[in-house]
Amino acid sequence: MSIFVDVKVLTRNHRESSPYGFCPASKWSIEKLKFTRYRDHLVKDVCCSICKDEIACDSEVREMSCSHVFHDPCIVQWLLIQNTCPLCRLKLPAD
Repeated sequence: MSIFVDVKVLTRNHRESSPYGFCPASKWSIEKLKFTRYRDHLVKDVCCSICKDEIACDSEVREMSCSHVFHDPCIVQWLLIQNTCPLCRLKLPAD
């Protein structure tokens, strides 16, 4: 899965405050997330915990500082709403 997400466009379109009190991650912290190739051949049925779709071996993913990996569009959309890792709740800087 190789979908490019323009963080600037998503940020402009989805930055409204959440009625639930969520705090979005800063644009800078989202752009800083590292792109990497998922290469774990030993683990089967690995999925993105946001969309629940499989993460194919050798596909490009975004890695957070806590080492959790997600599909690029999934984690970007998540972080535009909430500034924490969906798995371990590590906080990213907010605006």
